[in-house]
Amino acid sequence: MEPEKSTADDDITPFARQLRNKIRHAQEPDNPCLLMTWFNLEESECIHCDSEQQWLRYKSSVELLLDTFTDELNPAHWRALCLDNLIRPLSCLQRLVQSDRQALELRQLLQEVSTLSHYFTPNFSQSH
Repeated sequence: MEPEKSTADDDITPFARQLRNKIRHAQEPDNPCLLMTWFNLEESECIHCDSEQQWLRYKSSVELLLDTFTDELNPAHWRALCLDNLIRPLSCLQRLVQSDRQALELRQLLQEVSTLSHYFTPNFSQSH
């Protein structure tokens, strides 16, 4: 029997989970400081994690921002803010790359960001 792999959600505090939910569903779309609060919390929590757990947390952050950006039910300005702020967790991932697997995962994430941003950005004028 293989040991269970840890996920980024394993070490997330309830407050961080609440912030992630608010971001994902644009519950406070007129509060751009929410993203900065979340980023600062994530980074302070990551200090206590090993490099693999940090990798999973930052990757999860990128996925959260991408999911929020591509959700056309969210307000366009919130989606754009999430897209603009992808650089922060992506740069953390770049700093953490230690293996070929991680380098490949990062390239795939960057390709996904590029593809999705080109696909969804033209639709902003038709959104909310």
